[in-house]
Amino acid sequence: KNIALAGDSVGGSLALQTAIQARDNGLPQAAALVMFSPFMDFEGRSDSFQTFRDTDPIFQPDLLRLFRESYLPEGNYRSPQVSPLYERNLQDLPPVLVHVGSGEVLVGESQWIVNNLKEQNQTVIYREYEDMFHLWQLYAFMLDEGQQSVDEAAEFINQQIGS
Repeated sequence: KNIALAGDSVGGSLALQTAIQARDNGLPQAAALVMFSPFMDFEGRSDSFQTFRDTDPIFQPDLLRLFRESYLPEGNYRSPQVSPLYERNLQDLPPVLVHVGSGEVLVGESQWIVNNLKEQNQTVIYREYEDMFHLWQLYAFMLDEGQQSVDEAAEFINQQIGS
């Protein structure tokens, strides 16, 4: 209970998958889960992937293919073990914070997983940062929005851990 799981991009997906596996295996659960622009849809099926595929400066279709082929060269991209988007049981997980940019290709799948979590009565805080691109938090040293996102995540984690 004194740890948080956090990740950006595919790391966000892996953080959620870790929480699911911990629950399924009867292991202690983390106090909090933070996902920055989680990448979970290895097929690029969301509307936002199509809408922003040519304007997102970071996450381009060729990058999706590279990630998909590196992560799972052949396989079922809709398996819950591959993508938490297809996990039916999202109950008994730690409170979740999701940050995503409103103009990035992953905004659709972020909304998708947030809706899935909320439908199963999970505690979720969701925030879209206007006009931000994939992983803008990496630029916290020069973008106010990046620092704000990092600060909000730290505050969320501290509240959940009880510090």
